[in-house]
Amino acid sequence: MGSGTIRPSKTLAVTETILRCCLIFAVIFSLKLPSGHARITAERMSNLAGKAETYTSDNGSYTVTITYGNNSASWSMKEHGYELWNKPLWVEPGHASVSDNGSVIILPLWGWSDEGGSSGMAVHDRDGNLVREILFRNAATENNTLRWISKYAVSPEGDMIVTGENGTKQSTITMFITATGNIAWTQNTSLGVVVDIVVSPKGDYSLVATRKSDNSDMAFTLLGRDGKILWSRPIAANFSYDEHYVRFSQNLHTFYIYDLKARRHISLPLPVQSPG
Repeated sequence: MGSGTIRPSKTLAVTETILRCCLIFAVIFSLKLPSGHARITAERMSNLAGKAETYTSDNGSYTVTITYGNNSASWSMKEHGYELWNKPLWVEPGHASVSDNGSVIILPLWGWSDEGGSSGMAVHDRDGNLVREILFRNAATENNTLRWISKYAVSPEGDMIVTGENGTKQSTITMFITATGNIAWTQNTSLGVVVDIVVSPKGDYSLVATRKSDNSDMAFTLLGRDGKILWSRPIAANFSYDEHYVRFSQNLHTFYIYDLKARRHISLPLPVQSPG
């Protein structure tokens, strides 16, 4: 071969060098993304591109839809079926929760999105604008930390946020004050996997459904405004993915838990609390 011809072994070496350079450039570029625009991980997008997830307020008035693209996501909000806005989503998408009056929308701030680890919550207003970030902190050290949150719930007027964190034997329920991000209380509940949470106005009551990780046994727990357990009940072989398990009546005289064997919600009277 002439001096201007590259042998096959050299061609392979040149190709590998080019690929390494491209990989290094891609890593450097990803690290330089603006901090306010969290990148979307390949693990999530490879499964969700082209799909949409919809989240509805407890009263059914508002729906938030997150639509996944190849390299980005968008989201929209509807009131009684009419679209209010549709815009790019600048935080990494995840489980959303919206208040009954549409004034507050919560999204997770991912720490390790592929494993469900959240570093906090992104609080948005009814127009989809970021209002504040509530960062999770270690109670003892005040350092930032991760929580493996499986459920979020917002009080009807948006004043309180309740999170449910899965555990090995028990789950951890925490109430945050939306305006400040401060923790109002934290309480452990019956079983390790959080299935459903609902919050009454002003956060006076929180109703939680949990289950075991290895079977369909469930437990229901009613918490008061200070996080104390007011009532609880286990129900064996009660879990199904298709049910909305807990809710309050509009007049706040009763609450409801779902009984799978009876195939209906059971009504129970709300205990009276001393004035807070």
